[in-house]
Amino acid sequence: MPLDKITVDSISANAVTNIAVANGTIVSVDLADQAVIGSKLGLGAVSSNNMAIGAISSNTLSSNLSISVTRVVEKANINSIAIGGNVNIDVTENTSFFFDANTTANVTFNLRANTQNTYDSITEIGDATSISVTVKHGTDRHEANLAIDGVVQTNVFYSANVKPSQVAITSAEVNRFGYTIYKTAANTYSVLASNTLYALG
Repeated sequence: MPLDKITVDSISANAVTNIAVANGTIVSVDLADQAVIGSKLGLGAVSSNNMAIGAISSNTLSSNLSISVTRVVEKANINSIAIGGNVNIDVTENTSFFFDANTTANVTFNLRANTQNTYDSITEIGDATSISVTVKHGTDRHEANLAIDGVVQTNVFYSANVKPSQVAITSAEVNRFGYTIYKTAANTYSVLASNTLYALG
């Protein structure tokens, strides 16, 4: 008669080993939510040698936030297009952006999830997102504004109380804008912004 229930007392210690279970015998659809929890696993039970590349993934983390066993690597979105006007920043694809060409006009960075989804739809109240956008300037340092899902943000607090502005400059500069967005209600945000200038030494 087949077993209809297995309890802790039904299986002696070490009766089931990885040699007795073929690869792929147990898959995620066979397990209930939280069927495997940390307190049931010994230290070192899950190691990098037991996981295939890509075995752990997430639908909510940006791809540049993947964690390696030996190091944490943040990949930047490098774009050689000279920007001006509205520039979409897709946070599900990256959180670090570098525009490697001189700006042509004042810029409004528009944060969204991606081409199909809004930023509001992928975040919850209490969430915080940090974004870094770096641009190059030629003879003019252009102003930068921030929009979220197409709405220009007015509740933006700038470090040193200095908002980026358009001014003539005598040498090429790189400007890094840092934004930390706190979601306080649906489609409502408070933003801490920093503006750091870099020039060739």
